[in-house]
Amino acid sequence: MIDKLKGVIYGQAIGDALGLGTEFMTDDEMARKYPNGIKHYSEIFQDRHRKRWKIGDWTDDTDMMLCIAKAVIKDRGVSLTSIARNFKEWANGEPMGIGENTYKVLMIGDYVEKPLEVSKLIWEMSNKQSAANGGLMRTSIVGLFPKAIEECAANICRLTHYDPRCVGSCVIVSELIHSLVYGNKGLTYHQMINIGQQYDECIREYIDLSMNTDIRALELQDEDSVGYTLRTLAAGLWAYWNARSFEEGLLAVVNAGGDADTNAAVACAILGAKYGFSSIPKEYVEGLIYKEQLDKVINGMIGLMT
Repeated sequence: MIDKLKGVIYGQAIGDALGLGTEFMTDDEMARKYPNGIKHYSEIFQDRHRKRWKIGDWTDDTDMMLCIAKAVIKDRGVSLTSIARNFKEWANGEPMGIGENTYKVLMIGDYVEKPLEVSKLIWEMSNKQSAANGGLMRTSIVGLFPKAIEECAANICRLTHYDPRCVGSCVIVSELIHSLVYGNKGLTYHQMINIGQQYDECIREYIDLSMNTDIRALELQDEDSVGYTLRTLAAGLWAYWNARSFEEGLLAVVNAGGDADTNAAVACAILGAKYGFSSIPKEYVEGLIYKEQLDKVINGMIGLMT
Protein backbone atom coordinates (compact mmCIF):
# COMPACT_ATOMS: atom_id res chain seq x y z
CA MET A 1 0.00 0.00 0.00
CA ILE A 2 2.83 2.41 0.83
CA ASP A 3 4.51 1.64 -2.50
CA LYS A 4 1.30 2.59 -4.28
CA LEU A 5 0.83 5.72 -2.15
CA LYS A 6 4.33 6.87 -3.10
CA GLY A 7 3.56 5.96 -6.69
CA VAL A 8 0.55 8.28 -6.74
CA ILE A 9 2.38 11.30 -5.34
CA TYR A 10 5.55 10.85 -7.37
CA GLY A 11 3.54 9.85 -10.43
CA GLN A 12 1.55 13.07 -10.33
CA ALA A 13 4.70 15.21 -9.99
CA ILE A 14 6.62 13.33 -12.70
CA GLY A 15 3.79 13.54 -15.22
CA ASP A 16 3.42 17.24 -14.46
CA ALA A 17 7.16 17.97 -14.74
CA LEU A 18 7.76 16.08 -18.00
CA GLY A 19 4.41 17.09 -19.46
CA LEU A 20 5.45 20.73 -19.23
CA GLY A 21 7.77 19.95 -22.13
CA THR A 22 4.89 19.48 -24.58
CA GLU A 23 2.18 21.54 -22.89
CA PHE A 24 -0.06 23.24 -25.47
CA MET A 25 1.98 21.85 -28.38
CA THR A 26 0.58 20.41 -31.61
CA ASP A 27 2.05 17.50 -33.57
CA ASP A 28 3.81 19.94 -35.90
CA GLU A 29 5.41 21.84 -33.03
CA MET A 30 6.51 18.64 -31.31
CA ALA A 31 7.98 17.33 -34.56
CA ARG A 32 10.17 20.45 -34.74
CA LYS A 33 11.13 20.62 -31.07
CA TYR A 34 11.30 16.88 -30.37
CA PRO A 35 11.84 14.96 -33.63
CA ASN A 36 12.41 11.77 -31.64
CA GLY A 37 9.81 12.54 -28.99
CA ILE A 38 10.58 13.71 -25.47
CA LYS A 39 11.71 11.30 -22.78
CA HIS A 40 13.75 13.23 -20.23
CA TYR A 41 13.37 16.49 -18.29
CA SER A 42 16.70 17.66 -19.73
CA GLU A 43 15.19 17.67 -23.23
CA ILE A 44 12.48 20.23 -22.41
CA PHE A 45 12.61 23.01 -24.99
CA GLN A 46 13.36 26.31 -23.30
CA ASP A 47 10.96 28.74 -24.93
CA ARG A 48 9.41 31.76 -23.22
CA HIS A 49 6.72 29.66 -21.54
CA ARG A 50 8.79 26.71 -20.35
CA LYS A 51 11.92 28.53 -19.20
CA ARG A 52 9.96 30.07 -16.34
CA TRP A 53 10.39 26.72 -14.56
CA LYS A 54 13.67 25.03 -13.68
CA ILE A 55 14.34 21.66 -15.27
CA GLY A 56 12.76 19.03 -13.04
CA ASP A 57 10.20 21.37 -11.48
CA TRP A 58 6.45 20.78 -11.56
CA THR A 59 3.68 23.29 -12.28
CA ASP A 60 0.49 24.51 -10.62
CA ASP A 61 -1.08 21.05 -10.84
CA THR A 62 1.22 19.58 -8.21
CA ASP A 63 1.48 22.87 -6.28
CA MET A 64 -2.26 22.71 -5.63
CA MET A 65 -2.16 18.99 -4.82
CA LEU A 66 0.42 19.83 -2.15
CA CYS A 67 -1.84 22.60 -0.81
CA ILE A 68 -4.51 19.96 -0.17
CA ALA A 69 -2.08 17.44 1.29
CA LYS A 70 -0.44 19.88 3.69
CA ALA A 71 -3.80 21.06 5.05
CA VAL A 72 -5.06 17.53 5.60
CA ILE A 73 -1.83 16.39 7.27
CA LYS A 74 -1.75 19.43 9.56
CA ASP A 75 -5.41 19.09 10.55
CA ARG A 76 -5.35 15.28 10.60
CA GLY A 77 -8.60 15.50 8.70
CA VAL A 78 -10.36 17.40 5.95
CA SER A 79 -11.17 21.06 6.59
CA LEU A 80 -12.36 22.88 3.48
CA THR A 81 -11.45 26.18 5.13
CA SER A 82 -7.85 25.08 5.68
CA ILE A 83 -7.53 23.87 2.09
CA ALA A 84 -9.09 27.09 0.78
CA ARG A 85 -6.65 29.11 2.90
CA ASN A 86 -3.70 27.20 1.45
CA PHE A 87 -5.03 27.80 -2.07
CA LYS A 88 -5.37 31.52 -1.36
CA GLU A 89 -1.87 31.82 0.13
CA TRP A 90 -0.42 30.00 -2.87
CA ALA A 91 -2.30 32.28 -5.28
CA ASN A 92 -1.03 35.36 -3.45
CA GLY A 93 2.56 34.22 -4.00
CA GLU A 94 3.95 33.34 -7.42
CA PRO A 95 1.38 30.87 -8.81
CA MET A 96 3.02 30.09 -12.14
CA GLY A 97 0.67 28.41 -14.58
CA ILE A 98 -2.49 29.17 -12.60
CA GLY A 99 -5.62 28.56 -14.66
CA GLU A 100 -8.06 31.30 -15.57
CA ASN A 101 -11.00 29.87 -13.62
CA THR A 102 -8.87 29.15 -10.56
CA TYR A 103 -7.45 32.67 -10.66
CA LYS A 104 -10.90 34.27 -10.87
CA VAL A 105 -12.12 32.30 -7.87
CA LEU A 106 -9.09 32.74 -5.64
CA MET A 107 -8.79 36.48 -6.26
CA ILE A 108 -12.21 37.21 -4.75
CA GLY A 109 -11.66 39.05 -1.45
CA ASP A 110 -13.71 36.84 0.90
CA TYR A 111 -12.83 33.57 -0.81
CA VAL A 112 -11.43 31.86 2.31
CA GLU A 113 -14.55 32.68 4.33
CA LYS A 114 -16.99 31.57 1.61
CA PRO A 115 -15.09 29.36 -0.87
CA LEU A 116 -18.02 27.29 -2.13
CA GLU A 117 -20.24 30.33 -2.56
CA VAL A 118 -17.53 32.19 -4.46
CA SER A 119 -16.76 29.19 -6.66
CA LYS A 120 -20.44 28.71 -7.50
CA LEU A 121 -20.80 32.42 -8.31
CA ILE A 122 -17.88 32.36 -10.76
CA TRP A 123 -19.33 29.25 -12.41
CA GLU A 124 -22.75 30.86 -12.73
CA MET A 125 -21.15 33.98 -14.23
CA SER A 126 -19.77 31.73 -16.99
CA ASN A 127 -23.36 30.73 -17.81
CA LYS A 128 -22.50 27.41 -16.19
CA GLN A 129 -20.13 26.63 -19.07
CA SER A 130 -16.77 26.71 -17.31
CA ALA A 131 -15.56 23.11 -16.86
CA ALA A 132 -11.78 23.37 -16.86
CA ASN A 133 -9.48 20.65 -15.55
CA GLY A 134 -8.09 22.66 -12.61
CA GLY A 135 -10.00 20.60 -10.07
CA LEU A 136 -9.06 17.29 -11.65
CA MET A 137 -5.35 18.06 -11.90
CA ARG A 138 -4.92 18.08 -8.11
CA THR A 139 -7.39 15.39 -6.98
CA SER A 140 -4.99 12.44 -6.85
CA ILE A 141 -4.19 13.05 -3.19
CA VAL A 142 -7.88 12.64 -2.29
CA GLY A 143 -7.72 9.04 -3.48
CA LEU A 144 -5.22 8.40 -0.69
CA PHE A 145 -7.62 9.45 2.06
CA PRO A 146 -8.75 6.45 4.15
CA LYS A 147 -12.50 7.13 3.81
CA ALA A 148 -15.28 9.40 2.48
CA ILE A 149 -13.62 9.63 -0.92
CA GLU A 150 -16.63 10.74 -2.95
CA GLU A 151 -17.67 13.46 -0.50
CA CYS A 152 -14.11 14.79 -0.14
CA ALA A 153 -13.36 14.70 -3.87
CA ALA A 154 -16.60 16.48 -4.70
CA ASN A 155 -16.25 19.23 -2.10
CA ILE A 156 -12.55 19.86 -2.69
CA CYS A 157 -13.23 20.14 -6.42
CA ARG A 158 -16.04 22.63 -5.74
CA LEU A 159 -13.62 24.89 -3.86
CA THR A 160 -12.69 26.29 -7.29
CA HIS A 161 -14.56 24.26 -9.94
CA TYR A 162 -18.28 23.99 -9.32
CA ASP A 163 -19.41 22.47 -12.60
CA PRO A 164 -20.80 18.91 -12.17
CA ARG A 165 -18.57 17.68 -15.02
CA CYS A 166 -15.55 18.76 -12.99
CA VAL A 167 -16.95 17.22 -9.83
CA GLY A 168 -17.75 13.91 -11.53
CA SER A 169 -14.26 13.79 -13.06
CA CYS A 170 -12.66 14.25 -9.65
CA VAL A 171 -14.83 11.61 -8.01
CA ILE A 172 -14.05 9.01 -10.69
CA VAL A 173 -10.27 9.55 -10.53
CA SER A 174 -10.17 9.75 -6.74
CA GLU A 175 -12.28 6.60 -6.35
CA LEU A 176 -10.13 4.82 -8.94
CA ILE A 177 -6.91 5.70 -7.13
CA HIS A 178 -8.40 4.75 -3.77
CA SER A 179 -9.52 1.37 -5.10
CA LEU A 180 -6.10 0.68 -6.60
CA VAL A 181 -4.23 1.67 -3.43
CA TYR A 182 -6.50 0.23 -0.75
CA GLY A 183 -8.19 -2.61 -2.65
CA ASN A 184 -5.58 -3.43 -5.31
CA LYS A 185 -8.34 -3.84 -7.91
CA GLY A 186 -9.32 -0.55 -9.53
CA LEU A 187 -12.75 0.30 -10.94
CA THR A 188 -14.61 -1.41 -13.75
CA TYR A 189 -16.04 0.38 -16.77
CA HIS A 190 -19.56 0.01 -15.38
CA GLN A 191 -18.57 1.40 -11.98
CA MET A 192 -17.14 4.49 -13.69
CA ILE A 193 -20.28 4.91 -15.79
CA ASN A 194 -22.46 4.67 -12.69
CA ILE A 195 -20.43 7.35 -10.91
CA GLY A 196 -20.46 9.62 -13.94
CA GLN A 197 -24.22 9.39 -14.40
CA GLN A 198 -24.73 10.82 -10.93
CA TYR A 199 -23.09 14.07 -12.05
CA ASP A 200 -23.53 14.65 -15.79
CA GLU A 201 -24.60 12.59 -18.78
CA CYS A 202 -21.68 13.99 -20.81
CA ILE A 203 -19.18 12.01 -18.75
CA ARG A 204 -20.13 8.68 -20.31
CA GLU A 205 -18.96 9.80 -23.77
CA TYR A 206 -15.45 10.46 -22.49
CA ILE A 207 -15.25 7.23 -20.50
CA ASP A 208 -16.16 5.45 -23.73
CA LEU A 209 -13.56 7.50 -25.61
CA SER A 210 -10.86 6.40 -23.17
CA MET A 211 -11.42 2.77 -24.17
CA ASN A 212 -9.81 3.38 -27.59
CA THR A 213 -6.41 1.74 -27.87
CA ASP A 214 -5.07 4.60 -30.04
CA ILE A 215 -4.50 7.71 -27.93
CA ARG A 216 -4.97 9.88 -31.02
CA ALA A 217 -8.69 9.11 -30.85
CA LEU A 218 -8.84 11.30 -27.72
CA GLU A 219 -7.98 14.43 -29.77
CA LEU A 220 -6.02 15.91 -26.87
CA GLN A 221 -4.83 18.80 -29.04
CA ASP A 222 -8.34 19.98 -29.96
CA GLU A 223 -8.17 23.78 -29.67
CA ASP A 224 -11.71 24.17 -28.35
CA SER A 225 -11.34 21.67 -25.50
CA VAL A 226 -7.65 21.44 -24.68
CA GLY A 227 -8.19 22.29 -21.00
CA TYR A 228 -11.59 20.58 -20.65
CA THR A 229 -11.97 18.40 -17.56
CA LEU A 230 -13.51 15.51 -19.52
CA ARG A 231 -10.70 15.56 -22.10
CA THR A 232 -8.20 15.17 -19.25
CA LEU A 233 -10.36 12.49 -17.62
CA ALA A 234 -10.22 10.54 -20.88
CA ALA A 235 -6.42 10.82 -20.97
CA GLY A 236 -6.11 9.50 -17.44
CA LEU A 237 -8.47 6.61 -18.05
CA TRP A 238 -6.79 5.83 -21.36
CA ALA A 239 -3.55 5.24 -19.46
CA TYR A 240 -5.37 3.08 -16.92
CA TRP A 241 -6.84 0.82 -19.60
CA ASN A 242 -3.94 0.74 -22.05
CA ALA A 243 -0.51 1.44 -20.52
CA ARG A 244 1.41 -1.72 -19.72
CA SER A 245 3.88 0.14 -17.50
CA PHE A 246 4.29 3.50 -15.79
CA GLU A 247 6.88 4.68 -18.31
CA GLU A 248 4.85 3.59 -21.32
CA GLY A 249 1.84 5.57 -20.13
CA LEU A 250 3.93 8.60 -19.17
CA LEU A 251 5.59 8.88 -22.55
CA ALA A 252 2.41 8.19 -24.52
CA VAL A 253 0.44 10.94 -22.77
CA VAL A 254 3.29 13.47 -22.73
CA ASN A 255 4.01 12.95 -26.43
CA ALA A 256 0.32 13.37 -27.28
CA GLY A 257 0.64 17.13 -26.63
CA GLY A 258 -2.29 19.36 -25.76
CA ASP A 259 -2.59 20.14 -22.03
CA ALA A 260 0.13 17.59 -21.50
CA ASP A 261 1.29 18.51 -17.99
CA THR A 262 -2.22 18.15 -16.59
CA ASN A 263 -3.10 15.10 -18.67
CA ALA A 264 0.11 13.38 -17.59
CA ALA A 265 -0.24 14.44 -13.94
CA VAL A 266 -3.62 12.72 -13.78
CA ALA A 267 -2.60 9.72 -15.88
CA CYS A 268 0.62 9.10 -13.99
CA ALA A 269 -1.01 9.43 -10.56
CA ILE A 270 -3.33 6.64 -11.69
CA LEU A 271 -0.44 4.59 -13.06
CA GLY A 272 1.50 5.13 -9.84
CA ALA A 273 -1.47 3.69 -7.96
CA LYS A 274 -1.70 0.77 -10.38
CA TYR A 275 1.97 -0.18 -10.70
CA GLY A 276 3.54 1.37 -7.59
CA PHE A 277 6.53 3.61 -6.92
CA SER A 278 8.88 0.68 -7.45
CA SER A 279 7.84 0.58 -11.12
CA ILE A 280 8.94 4.17 -11.83
CA PRO A 281 12.38 4.47 -13.52
CA LYS A 282 14.79 6.11 -11.08
CA GLU A 283 15.76 8.85 -13.54
CA TYR A 284 12.30 10.37 -13.28
CA VAL A 285 12.39 10.32 -9.49
CA GLU A 286 15.93 11.62 -9.13
CA GLY A 287 15.38 14.36 -11.72
CA LEU A 288 12.72 16.11 -9.64
CA ILE A 289 14.44 19.04 -7.94
CA TYR A 290 12.02 19.44 -5.03
CA LYS A 291 11.38 15.79 -4.22
CA GLU A 292 11.99 16.38 -0.51
CA GLN A 293 8.60 18.14 -0.47
CA LEU A 294 7.02 14.98 -1.84
CA ASP A 295 8.76 12.77 0.71
CA LYS A 296 7.51 14.96 3.56
CA VAL A 297 3.93 14.69 2.28
CA ILE A 298 4.30 10.94 1.80
CA ASN A 299 5.34 10.53 5.44
CA GLY A 300 2.42 12.66 6.55
CA MET A 301 -0.08 10.71 4.47
CA ILE A 302 1.25 7.39 5.78
CA GLY A 303 0.53 8.74 9.26
CA LEU A 304 -3.10 9.35 8.28
CA MET A 305 -3.49 5.87 6.78
CA THR A 306 -2.27 4.04 9.89
